[in-house]
Amino acid sequence: MHEGKSVSLSINDLLSNDVKKPTALVHFERDMSLTEQKVMTLIIFHCQVADKDERGLYYIKKSFVRRFLGWDDSNNYPRIYEAFEKIFDNTIKWNLLGKDKTFKSLRCKLIVSLLEPTESGQFIGFKIHPDLEPVIKDPRFSPRSNSS
Repeated sequence: MHEGKSVSLSINDLLSNDVKKPTALVHFERDMSLTEQKVMTLIIFHCQVADKDERGLYYIKKSFVRRFLGWDDSNNYPRIYEAFEKIFDNTIKWNLLGKDKTFKSLRCKLIVSLLEPTESGQFIGFKIHPDLEPVIKDPRFSPRSNSS
């Protein structure tokens, strides 16, 4: 916070500097709100450095997302979960071409399962699509994405 204004932190301020940007994964059309786009980008980066549980779920602290968005108070937690819901409901067109280029694209959701936290719950739990996970974990691949 500087002079009473919230400051949006960069991803590298919040995550390890070892995080690699899967550049093409985070370029999507503006069908999503700016908040949803930022949360989607944060999910991608978070999954690079976080471990999933035995059920394949990742967990992210609501306060971590709030700070990343530059929001001041916990009254914004319902808005954060709403952004996760919108991402969960949104089908994305991903450019995941095979080596033989037989297919043009893959259509799937980034989040395929979403745990709703209680009011006092600190975390949001989610599972990402298994076809996207290798690309997110190893960003040398550069798929393109477009929301639809």
